[in-house]
Amino acid sequence: MTSTFTLNVVLSYYHGEPWKLSYPGLISFGAFDDVSRSKWLLPITTEVCNCPRKWDAIETRVLQSIVKLFKSANIHFK
Repeated sequence: MTSTFTLNVVLSYYHGEPWKLSYPGLISFGAFDDVSRSKWLLPITTEVCNCPRKWDAIETRVLQSIVKLFKSANIHFK
């Protein structure tokens, strides 16, 4: 937040309008007029974000099963 505020103050002075704090930052992507991709972008993004979680859950389950089998075969209590 501090860096954004500082950047806005510097840009406002640079553009000759002191304390006009409405600059977007160093990178401006412009306006996005085409919103038709929002119908399919959210499910794809959600799935891409959830894939590592799902894989981690499967991997953890498999590793726990392997460790359980190893322990039951090799560790004997007296």
